[in-house]
Amino acid sequence: MKFKLSLRAKVILFFVIAAGIAGVVGSYIGHAYIKNEVYALKKQDYRLIAGGYAEDLAQVFTQAENIAEKISQGEEISDYLAKEESEPQQPEILRTLEAYLIADRYAAIYLLDNEGNTLASTDESFVGNNYGFRGYFQQARERGRGSEMAIGATSKEPGYYFARSVSTGQEGEVAGVVAVKMKPTVLKQVIDLHAGEEFDVLLADRYGIIIHSDNKQKQYKSLRYMSPEEKKEASAEKRFPGMEIQSLNYAKAHSVLQSRRTESFEVYSAQEKSNKILTISSLNNFDYHVLIDTDAEAIDAVVNEVAFWQVFIVVASVVIISAIFLYFLNKMLKPLSELAATAEKIVEGNMEERAQVRTEDEIGELAQSFNKMVNKLVKAKNRVDQKVKEKTRDLEKTNRYMTGRELKMMELKKRVNELEEELGESKKEKEE
Repeated sequence: MKFKLSLRAKVILFFVIAAGIAGVVGSYIGHAYIKNEVYALKKQDYRLIAGGYAEDLAQVFTQAENIAEKISQGEEISDYLAKEESEPQQPEILRTLEAYLIADRYAAIYLLDNEGNTLASTDESFVGNNYGFRGYFQQARERGRGSEMAIGATSKEPGYYFARSVSTGQEGEVAGVVAVKMKPTVLKQVIDLHAGEEFDVLLADRYGIIIHSDNKQKQYKSLRYMSPEEKKEASAEKRFPGMEIQSLNYAKAHSVLQSRRTESFEVYSAQEKSNKILTISSLNNFDYHVLIDTDAEAIDAVVNEVAFWQVFIVVASVVIISAIFLYFLNKMLKPLSELAATAEKIVEGNMEERAQVRTEDEIGELAQSFNKMVNKLVKAKNRVDQKVKEKTRDLEKTNRYMTGRELKMMELKKRVNELEEELGESKKEKEE
């Protein structure tokens, strides 16, 4: 049995298929576009957030460094360090150092001689210890200023160290170093001011080692691969005693850290088995970098929600447009249905039927042509009927004529037969 579709069904089927394909393609393109736009906007936001954190932390670090610088410029400090044998924990010097312990920000402020030995400290446990191996001490000795994050050799607590060299004499000879140890809670307070559930805020040093993170799985891990030389150098500074620095293998992080530009990029975390958006912004004048670590799934959830409503709107639009289309399609095809019904009646023999379509379009023209054709068919039929009648009359006349002749022939034949019988009888009588 051959499957047959009406014109209306074909048009509707074509429209539904076309609308479905357009909807699928449009949704796919729309989803990709929305994802790109959302990612671009989010990355822009993260760059601004990271930049804001970098400015705030740089300001906090600068304040600590300014304290070290101000202490290093005091004459009593330079005179104290210039002595060949200075009295440890000299009260006057200790009072000067303690004057800068403000707002519970700093764990200790202390003075070191040229060998790195601690001569005076607000934390008495520091006195007598040698910190000459520390990076901040070596930097201050070589460049006048230094800073680093390290786990305290004495306190075993993490801290941020800021140091300034102390010069004596007109030639500016270095007599020692003043160091300020800032508590990590200060950093956390700054970060928590703007922290959000959407992302984690990290702080990395010049090696790319994460030195601050609320996520303990990331703490003291390197963003990038560290060469054996870099690991050896970091180990020599004894900043993370007893720890093996592992890498998160964020390859692009290396180039961004070196360029010190603010940038957002996508990475894959093998540790968390998820895609990430990492934003890095460097602190001005310090070898530290703020990182905004965002789980891409959170952004994808936003994208999917937007895409859901997009698909909903597309589907609703298709339904509404389909309803409008079907309404006008029925109006357009109704004259054709009426024309088909009229043709069926004419086929059944009702030659008086005519198409009543009065539209000013091609269907109206078709109806007029149909009526003209029917009129011509009726006329042709009438002519045929008339000719049939005429032929019938002629045939009837001929038939009557032929029938009369046939009757006469039958009577004549009968008469001949009678005569033959009479002649036969007469002949018999004569013979007798």
